Amino acid sequence: MVQLLFDDRLIDQLPMNKYKLANQSFKKWSLAPVKIGQQHLYLYVEEKTGMPIFSDQLGQDQFSILYSNLVETLGFLTAKQNEWLLDEIDFTSVYYRYLQPLTNPFLPQYEKFIEQHQKEFIKAAQQDNDVARNVTLLKLTSKLLKEMNLYDKVLASFVQNVNFLRPQKTHRPKANAKYVIYQPNFDDPRYWQESVKDELTDDDQNIIRIRKNNQRMIDQFLKSEIGQDVENQKQGQKILEDYLNNFLVKQQGEVITTNLASFNLYMTTVDDHDGLIRYTLTDFYEFLSQAGILTLADVRTVNSEADNDFTVLDAQPLPGDKEEFHKLLSFQLHDPEFFEEAQELIKNGDLPASYQDILDDVRQKYANSNSTDKIKLSRISQYYHLHSELVGFQPKMTRDFVISGDQSISEMAELLIVMFGGTLYHLYNVENPVSKTTYELQTEDDGAMDLFMGSNSYNIVDAEQATVSLLNDDDELRVNYDFGDGWEFKLTIQNITAFDSLGTPRITDAVGYGIIEDIGGPTGLTEYYQEFKNGDVDPYFKELLDGHLVDLGIVDINRINTMVRAYLSNNI
Repeated sequence: MVQLLFDDRLIDQLPMNKYKLANQSFKKWSLAPVKIGQQHLYLYVEEKTGMPIFSDQLGQDQFSILYSNLVETLGFLTAKQNEWLLDEIDFTSVYYRYLQPLTNPFLPQYEKFIEQHQKEFIKAAQQDNDVARNVTLLKLTSKLLKEMNLYDKVLASFVQNVNFLRPQKTHRPKANAKYVIYQPNFDDPRYWQESVKDELTDDDQNIIRIRKNNQRMIDQFLKSEIGQDVENQKQGQKILEDYLNNFLVKQQGEVITTNLASFNLYMTTVDDHDGLIRYTLTDFYEFLSQAGILTLADVRTVNSEADNDFTVLDAQPLPGDKEEFHKLLSFQLHDPEFFEEAQELIKNGDLPASYQDILDDVRQKYANSNSTDKIKLSRISQYYHLHSELVGFQPKMTRDFVISGDQSISEMAELLIVMFGGTLYHLYNVENPVSKTTYELQTEDDGAMDLFMGSNSYNIVDAEQATVSLLNDDDELRVNYDFGDGWEFKLTIQNITAFDSLGTPRITDAVGYGIIEDIGGPTGLTEYYQEFKNGDVDPYFKELLDGHLVDLGIVDINRINTMVRAYLSNNI
């Protein structure tokens, strides 16, 4: 649910619902019209944090999209926090409340500043043909906060509210965990986790003890095997002192075990062009797992977040890569509905106006093209019956499904991953050892993918353009997903038929629950499975599953079909 409050200025344009005003962060926004030059816009302002969002349409439709865009650009949020923020506000339940006068303290400040600085905002609000309209609107948020010197304050308030409502908790390793190899020369920081929240002075005895303990942690880390990898020991010492004592204790009122999301927030505040800060901190977190303070799952979370681009608000949340758009259109030549949808997105401002030239060019250039290098004409209209199996886990988990020859290799791989319970938040590729071919998304970093291809002699083919029709009866494929967790699926072709009356794609058989994202790959899944059978599941696994433990031996066809339908409905 989200509540939108408005005053006399919009009384004739919006419905009026009667309900009790909510007091929870992110669910209550004030709404007012603002004028920038000749443009009539609407300004939504979150009640507690003051986060503003500009829109050129009234109501929840565009606001919900812009809110999602905003959340996706906040680099200091972890993946779980990002997902929670998007789920927390339910735009299917929007309530409008008339309130005269509006009590949001930020709104009148923003309105007055915009009125007094029209020249600057007119320039910022001008539509650039190479930028989607929603990106321009989002950049107005960044400009407003920066011009008013409220950027850091509002963002800090936003993240503090997120961390309060949804902290990324840490966990202690289980007794006798094999990865714990050091006896710590320091106390568990959790001892001060509650007391450090109080506003304490630098000479407070608790603060003094925390800093001494932090120094013992740093000293042992730098002497450890992993700490010896820090190239510049003095610089590493300074980085850790700043992170532990200045940022965590002084600024956030935390210790390192309080909230894993603080790593993200810190990375948005520093200049790490050479990667030294990132590598030092991730090594330090790994050392803490070796010393029995954090779990390997905690370390995986930090390492996963370390791959993020820690930018805030200035990132472009909507498609902006002309080359990528050109590739996408080129593959969809035989799908007129796709071209119509792309045309509609350009018309509505969801794609840059300059994309119209690309759309027209592709239609003209490829109207009579022959894509025989991406398809096998004799099998483009046939149906592939496929069998897939998760590698590295027992008991067996399998999925059988049917897909048509004209679908792309990327669609086949994504369907397989979704059927096993994957979210597609991570990278993937498809290897065919028979033809020595690796199918991958061409926008990915080819250098990073080389680590997982198995052979540098493999040919690289665009997975979005190559079709299933290229596959032969004797091919045995490997689908690799999430190169951090290391999921691998074996995929074989059971049969190729010329006729299918039941519709594709569809799942025909399934064994086993499927994978669990971010659990640590087959190793983590096996650990959870054993603990579940023994009735003693690690708290980390319980939190990962939101308290709903699953039996990996049970398959839920309805759940799989729901995931597949969701994928198909979102896949243009």
